[in-house]
Order: sequence, then structure tokens, then C-alpha cells
Amino acid sequence: MRKILLLLVFCTPLALRAQDILDSKLDGTEQGKSLSAVLEEIEKKNTARFYFIKEWIEPISFQQSYQGQTLAAAMENLFIGTDLSFISMYPHAVVIVKDPTQAILRKKAIAVAISEQKKIIPFIFGEINNS
Repeated sequence: MRKILLLLVFCTPLALRAQDILDSKLDGTEQGKSLSAVLEEIEKKNTARFYFIKEWIEPISFQQSYQGQTLAAAMENLFIGTDLSFISMYPHAVVIVKDPTQAILRKKAIAVAISEQKKIIPFIFGEINNS
């Protein structure tokens, strides 16, 4: 019995550290901050590491609170309408990439709408961070 308890005590911290950083919940303090600033804060507080080209994500900011939502859900929402995506490489490593298939699909949908003479109404979601 003692061996089992010792095994549980030593294995629990390993299991907790193995949680994917994308599954971590946001606390609402991200609102009004740029995505790069929030990712840098997460890196400082955790053993996480985010890999991205800063120019790609500079205009993206948290216009609303994502309190209680996972980082993955927030990033998916922030990347809507962009050609950005992310890949979890390890539990604590995330790579932000450009996904050209999104741009191709968007252009194809616009081309079909134009050929069918449908009205195209542009929408801008959120605000571009010019700071």
C-alpha cells in the first residue's frame, strides 16, 4: 500500500505538468491586450513556449474577455478570417503558422459569389491594434 501511495505522489506532478498549454483556462485579464503580449505573459508564468512571427500577430488583440475559456478556443476565435492557425507540438510548445488553404478557400468562395452575381458585403470583426 505504501508503494502505491508513493507512486501516486511522484506521478501526480508529472501528469499535471503534461497538460497541454492550449487547454489552460484564461482568467479575463487578457482583454484589451495584444495576442503577442498575452502569449509572452503565459510564457513567463508557465514553462510554455510559443513560436510565431511577430508581424503576423501584431494586429490581433483581445477585444473581449475570454475568461473561463481555453487558450485554444480563444486563439481559434481570434484567427477567424485570417490565414493563421496553430499547431501544438508538445504539451508546452505551440507554433503559429500561416495556413494558405484558408486564403485559397476564401478567394474561391468570393470568385463563386462574383460569378453567380451575388452581393458581397465585407465585415470587419474586432479592431486592428495600431499601437
